[in-house]
Amino acid sequence: MTDDAAGPDDALLQAFWDVARVHARLGSTVPNYLGPSTLEMLRPPCWSFGDDEEARVHTAEVVGGLVTAGTSLLSDHEPDDLPQPGSLSVLLDHEMRPVALLATDDVQVVALADVPDAHVAAEMPGEASREEWLAARRADLVEHPDDLRPETEVVLESFRVVHRAD
Repeated sequence: MTDDAAGPDDALLQAFWDVARVHARLGSTVPNYLGPSTLEMLRPPCWSFGDDEEARVHTAEVVGGLVTAGTSLLSDHEPDDLPQPGSLSVLLDHEMRPVALLATDDVQVVALADVPDAHVAAEMPGEASREEWLAARRADLVEHPDDLRPETEVVLESFRVVHRAD
C-alpha cells in the first residue's frame, strides 16, 4: 500500500467526502443541536495500492467487497499509528481518484505464523492456499523475502466498504 504522497485532487476528494459522509450516515446518532461531529468534519486519510495492474485488480476487489482484510508489518507503523476499529480511510484508484470509503472493523497484532485462516481467506478470496497467501505477503511486505520469519509481527486489519464512488 502507498499513502497519498502524490496526492489526490483536493476538490475531487472533498466532493467524494461530502457525498460519502452523508451516504455513510456519519454523525446520524448525534442530535442536530450539537452540530457536526469531528468524524463528519475531518476527512479521513487516503491511500492506494499503487498504479500497476495488480494494484488495479486489488482495488477493484476491495471496492467490490471481495477483499475485506489487509496485512502490514508492525514495524512499518509508528506506535500510535496503528489502525483502530471504527476508523475511516479513503481508498484511491491508480489515478489517485477516491473510489471507496472504508471503515476498519477489527485490528489484531499477531506473529506471521499465527495468522488465522479466516484472515487469509478475507485477504485472498477464492481458492488461494495459505502458502500462496504467504508468498504474496512476502512479495508485498518486504524487500528481502527471507527477512519475513514466522515470528515477525504483523498487523491484521478487517474492513468494509461503507460508500463507493459509483
